[in-house]
Amino acid sequence: MSSAEEYNSDLLNLCTVFNDWKKKGTIDLMTHKCIDCKKSSQHESDACQSCRTKYSFMNGLNNQILELIESSIKFYINTITDSRWKLTPGTKRADKRLSNGDIIGEHLQKLFPDQIGHLLVPHLPDEGARLITNDLRASIANSSTYVQRAHDYKRQYFVAMFITRSLSGKYIVDRLHQISAHKLPKSPIKQLVVRENIGWSINKEIRTLFNSIRTESWA
Repeated sequence: MSSAEEYNSDLLNLCTVFNDWKKKGTIDLMTHKCIDCKKSSQHESDACQSCRTKYSFMNGLNNQILELIESSIKFYINTITDSRWKLTPGTKRADKRLSNGDIIGEHLQKLFPDQIGHLLVPHLPDEGARLITNDLRASIANSSTYVQRAHDYKRQYFVAMFITRSLSGKYIVDRLHQISAHKLPKSPIKQLVVRENIGWSINKEIRTLFNSIRTESWA
């Protein structure tokens, strides 16, 4: 996984966090000692729990949640690879032009079409986003990696796995994963009204109205 993909997906970034945690406290199969603290493993485990707990504490992670995720991953892998399903690996060739992020994005796009959105200003992600189906404006959570870099206008679309509404009525999106705009329906900006040769006083009133709209809680 490239660092660029991590900045385009909160989901892949979380995978990196989990994988870094998983590497901590690995038990050497030859010496049966932790590769980090060099202590012998007293339990039939493939990881040194004390080293993992320490790593979690130092990095502000919830060690119990990470252990639960690891256990769930093992369960699902064992379930999927069970011989009773008679699955033959490698029978379907993946498009080599697609990255892991693109493949995940295609499936998320199919499963969660109502959670697709786009940045209002691609090169300024902190300006917010729009959820297409419901035509809602939303802010991007500060914790999202999506706000840490500018994005190209062709890659401004995403699937939001978390959509919340604050007490003030503002919508907040998080756990974003970037998707391609290739198969998305076009959503053009509509021209509502055009007025030419308006007077100074009317122009001033319109500007005052627009400025007041900007200060509304939902804007």
